[in-house]
Amino acid sequence: MPPTAWAGNRKILVVGDYPDYVEEDHGYVFCGTAGNLLDRTLRDLGASIKQCYLTNLYPHRVNHKSQIRPDALTRGIEGVLSAFKSYSPNIILLLGEMALQSFKAGADIKGWRGSLFLQADGPFAGAKCLATFHPRDVLAAYETFPLFQFDVRRVVEEGTSNTLVVPSRELYTNLGASELIRLLDSWPSGQRCSIDIEGGLPEDCVNSAVKADSKRRKYIGWRCVSIAGRTTRAFTITWSRFNEVDRCAVMRSFARLMRRSDVPKVLQNSLYDNFVLSYGYAIPITPVVEDTMLKGWEIYCELPKGLATQASIWTHEPHWKDDDMYQFTLFGVLFWVGE
Repeated sequence: MPPTAWAGNRKILVVGDYPDYVEEDHGYVFCGTAGNLLDRTLRDLGASIKQCYLTNLYPHRVNHKSQIRPDALTRGIEGVLSAFKSYSPNIILLLGEMALQSFKAGADIKGWRGSLFLQADGPFAGAKCLATFHPRDVLAAYETFPLFQFDVRRVVEEGTSNTLVVPSRELYTNLGASELIRLLDSWPSGQRCSIDIEGGLPEDCVNSAVKADSKRRKYIGWRCVSIAGRTTRAFTITWSRFNEVDRCAVMRSFARLMRRSDVPKVLQNSLYDNFVLSYGYAIPITPVVEDTMLKGWEIYCELPKGLATQASIWTHEPHWKDDDMYQFTLFGVLFWVGE
């Protein structure tokens, strides 16, 4: 359904997954309670559902994914594509996991919600998109409403341009031992140092029950640490890249930096990182002046505290936090400081 109200240069295409019983009975997209919630949220942000192009991916109401017919889904995708070509939106708001997965196969709505991305290929190539929970699901689990608000606000802000502007960062993953030692030993006094480790305690500090558990065993061992001194530049130390001599030399420099009282430290969930390094490797982190997880909790205590959620709220960083980063062989996962 095309827009029925003028929106200036803001052009938003809203793609739901499937209609509810009210929409199906009346024959209008988003005319039920889910549409009312979306409209109320948009109005609070100075927009309106009437200013958006509205459509659903699947034409019929379903109670379970098993009821979805491939032929009807194909026709639904063709309808969305037709709307995309005729309307030329600046951004596509994908509501629900089915809508998201039509653009990102296998993507999880909990991990991808709030993340801006450009569709890389296929018929929607070049489209700027953002996914969030379907308002129908928000009404069923109202604790997700604050995240839904954040996501809709970002869509309204991004709806005036089809260009995706993401932060520009310098990320170094393969620095040599001598360069790492130079960076660590010459860290300026008073400059904040943001760190994040990936991994856990060494094997000799873990009991046999953890070692025998295949799900928990992957967290044994400290694989890498990422360090940033400002929002646009970070580097990663991946311990497996070095021989024993270089690894010991770099780790000594890292330990000295962590103990320096004139260098303030910033972490996400500092209790975990500090415990692992202090107990498992005799490297205490001091002083910790900020914990982004605790700061996020102080402001929005009802929201999840994970780094992926914090990033989706406070930054414009595209999706990056893998659901299970330890399944990959590359453990140099870079940490950055939020804008």
